[in-house]
Amino acid sequence: MAEAASTQRRLRRPVSQVDQILSELEEIHLQGGIKVPAAMILRIEQWLETLPPECRRQFPLRTTITRVMDNLYDIQDRLLSMKDRSRELLRAQDVESDRDVELNRDDYPAA
Repeated sequence: MAEAASTQRRLRRPVSQVDQILSELEEIHLQGGIKVPAAMILRIEQWLETLPPECRRQFPLRTTITRVMDNLYDIQDRLLSMKDRSRELLRAQDVESDRDVELNRDDYPAA
């Protein structure tokens, strides 16, 4: 139990930081921005280095804001799953459910 609380405390800061980065990128995007500003790229690179190894992910930063945000949402999900293991179980159930839906679609001819 104490280990879980320690993990939650350790992950609180990276979760807060990714929330802030996503919020800023969303604001830039809403103002018509398409590419990630150079200052944000540096900030994201530095932030990525602070993450637990199982959450780190290499992805291009010199691309569109929406692509970077998609990758950051994935990392955010990993962080939150580490913080709350029940999220990981729910995600596994979602994947299984999605797979079942795909299998069922194969039973019906395309319209």
